[in-house]
Amino acid sequence: MPRHDDHTFFLYSDGCSPQDLALGHLVFGSYATPNHGHYCRMPKPLGEDELESWADVQLRTDFCYSTSSLEEAGFSLSAIDLVNAGLSGNQEMKRSIATKKCRRITLKDPQKFLSGKVLAVDSTFETVQKWLSISTHEYVLKKLSRFKWWPKIWIVTGVYELEDCTSFSWNKSDMSAEAGVAAEIMTLLNIPLGGTGNIARSYSKSTQQTFPGRSVWAARYQLLDARYIHVTESERDNPTTSIHMPLQLKAIWSSGGFKEEQNDGESKEPENMALLSMGNEFSTELDGDSKSEHAFWVAFTEAKEDWEDGYSV
Repeated sequence: MPRHDDHTFFLYSDGCSPQDLALGHLVFGSYATPNHGHYCRMPKPLGEDELESWADVQLRTDFCYSTSSLEEAGFSLSAIDLVNAGLSGNQEMKRSIATKKCRRITLKDPQKFLSGKVLAVDSTFETVQKWLSISTHEYVLKKLSRFKWWPKIWIVTGVYELEDCTSFSWNKSDMSAEAGVAAEIMTLLNIPLGGTGNIARSYSKSTQQTFPGRSVWAARYQLLDARYIHVTESERDNPTTSIHMPLQLKAIWSSGGFKEEQNDGESKEPENMALLSMGNEFSTELDGDSKSEHAFWVAFTEAKEDWEDGYSV
């Protein structure tokens, strides 16, 4: 597998249960916190007997990654094949995760999995339908237009599942300290160093913690794209597939109604159907403004409550 392909995986500073972050997991907004805010878990993650049908599973041994690449310490470590995309909870600390065994699990056909497994679950379908319906309502869009930003829907199409891994944390102020911890990890895994470096042992390690069993520490997210169209009432009420999603049309007081696009001065019929597909955008390093994002979600919650109190049209 080409190394650059793993650069689409987002690394976490803490692991998740395979039940809490599985293939098909949906996030509306930031995937930095996949189990907080607006998200939808797979009610029943793929069992071992289903993985072969839906996913490619690669077994890897002597695996290591860091929230700050250990290559900075002067080593070329073949065990590290993920880009540094994760966010560390404490910016004054660095963390590395090491394991003797892990699995890289990626979907063979994300589009087919979306329609056949994810949206086949009624509760998931209804959740996505609500996200899209709110995202196209004129009242909601106008109320939040000052933020110049709108959350995207992301779906997990790949995970790194580590088994019996060990976490190391240390102070990042000294590069020689980083090299010292790198050497200790390599010793633990019995991995030969791919380069040489001046290793100093005078570092102060903060923590070393073992996580028994399986846990997910990295996930690949792919954009869930939506194209909005207008169809007849009959077509809207009888969608042909699960990726044809009728929008919930609601009126909010006198200013309600759905977004109407203008074309040469003429208004078009309101969009009442979303066509879903897998987008070409993947997870990468986050660089958003957390304060602005927090303000958006506060305003979004208020607008969502108004939308929910509206009546169907």
